[in-house]
Formats: sequence, C-alpha cells, structure tokens
Amino acid sequence: RGFHQFLLNSKAQCNVSDLFSSSSGLRYLSSTGGSGGVLDVFYEDWKLYLNQHPKIVAAIQHLWASTYGSQNTSPEHDVSSNSNNLFKHPYGPFNAQHGYMYIDRVCFR
Repeated sequence: RGFHQFLLNSKAQCNVSDLFSSSSGLRYLSSTGGSGGVLDVFYEDWKLYLNQHPKIVAAIQHLWASTYGSQNTSPEHDVSSNSNNLFKHPYGPFNAQHGYMYIDRVCFR
C-alpha cells in the first residue's frame, strides 16, 4: 500500500487522479489545515520502507558526504576551500555513512 492508496483510504479520501474534486479532504490530515501541503503523516509502512530503501539511503549519504560531512572525507568533497564555507559547522566530525532516520511530516503538492 503506497502513498496514493493511503490518501484514498484515509479520512482525507483524496483521489490523486481527481484532485479537483477530492483534494479538500487533505485538511483532515493536517494540523495546519493543509496549509503549504504539509500533512501529519509519520509512521505509515510505505513511508518507513522509503526511508530505509538502499537507493534512497545511498543518495542521502552522498549528499551528506558532499555537504556537511565533507570536512572529514576525501579531498574532492572538501568544501573548506570554498570562500563561503557554506557547509561548515561547529558540531565536530560528521560521518556521512552513518545516519539516523528522522521521520517528519509529508509534503504533498
């Protein structure tokens, strides 16, 4: 059961094939009344599966290694020579290969 099926079967009864008629139900899944497309959906099986999928995890690890984890990785990823030091942080070494799952709300637009 994926995201679209979840939306259809939830109290939102939102059919992504007919958003014009059914999107108003999304407000039932949001503490902000659907403002900004933010839905309070956290621990559904399909979402946990996506957060653990090896290809998604690898993509996130690559992003970390190229950004916040770059100061303690290989020279080609080192941004310390960047005049803006865009990803410099005071929190110490960042192991881009070791992540923790942070489950946030869903954005649906």
